Amino acid sequence: MINREEVLKEDMQGKICIVTGANSGMGRETALALAIMGAQVIMLCRSKERGEKAREDMLKEAPHANLDLMLCDLASFSEIRTFVKEFKSKYDKLHVLINNAGIYHSKYQESEDEIPMLLAVNHFAPFLLASLLESMLKQSAPSRIINVNSGLHKSVKIASEEIKMIEKLKTTGMKGYSKSKLANMLTVFRRAELLKGSNVSINAESPGMVKTNLTRHSFIANVFWKLISPFIKSAEEGALPIIYLATSHELEGVNGKYFDEFEMSKPNPLCFDKKLQEEMWKKSEIITELTD
Repeated sequence: MINREEVLKEDMQGKICIVTGANSGMGRETALALAIMGAQVIMLCRSKERGEKAREDMLKEAPHANLDLMLCDLASFSEIRTFVKEFKSKYDKLHVLINNAGIYHSKYQESEDEIPMLLAVNHFAPFLLASLLESMLKQSAPSRIINVNSGLHKSVKIASEEIKMIEKLKTTGMKGYSKSKLANMLTVFRRAELLKGSNVSINAESPGMVKTNLTRHSFIANVFWKLISPFIKSAEEGALPIIYLATSHELEGVNGKYFDEFEMSKPNPLCFDKKLQEEMWKKSEIITELTD
C-alpha cells in the first residue's frame, strides 16, 4: 500500500493544474496537496461563496499555497467554454487536468442544454473540458488528464441504440450514475488512443468508497452513506490515488488505463469495444457542439 508520504514526495514546482469540484471532498484534498507540492492550482468551482470559503480554509493550512479560484457550472456547456477562454487568457500552460467533479441524483433533472443532469456533469463536462484544453496540454507536455470514475461503471451495460439517443436517457439513481461513468470510460479509452505519441496521457481512477457530498441531492442515498460512513475512507484518503496518478514519475507515459485506487485494474469489458468507443465519441462531439 502506497502511503501519504510517498505520494506527496513528488515536486510539482512550475506545474499548473486544474481540479474540478475543488471546494469540497476529494477535490479539495487533491487541490490542497498539489499546492503543497508546489503546483499552481486552479480550483474550478460552481459556487463563488463555497469556493472562496474553501480557498480561505486551505490557505490557513498552507499559507504559501498558490490557489486560484475560477468559476464554472459544469452542467453548462457555455460556461465551460467561457472558463476555457478565461483560463487561456490567464495561463499559457497546463500540465494536469483532474476531472473530479461529479453528481448523483435520484430524481430526473435536465441541464440548461436539455441533457440529463447526470450525463451533463459526469460525462459531457469532463469530455468537453479535455477536448477544449487538449491543445494546451500538448503544448505543455508531458501532461496528464485524470478522470475520477467509479467501480460502479462495471455494474451496467450500454448498447449502440442507447448511445444514439443518450441525450434522452432518463435513467436516474445508481443505474443512471453508473451509466454516466461507463459513458465517460468509453471516451477515456478512445482519447487515450488518439493521444498516443503526444506525450499527453489520460487515465481513469476509482478511489473506492469515500466520504464525499456526492449524494447531497438524494435523501435515501445520503442516509445510506451516513450509515456506512464509519467503514469508508475519508476524503483525504480517497484523494491519495488521484494525486498519485497526477504526479508520480513512476506513471510517466502510462496511458489509457483504469486504476482501482493505486493499482491498474480491469474495467468493464465494454470499455474495449472499439465500435462503442467511436459511437460514444462521435455522439459526445455532436452534443457538445465540437463538430460543425
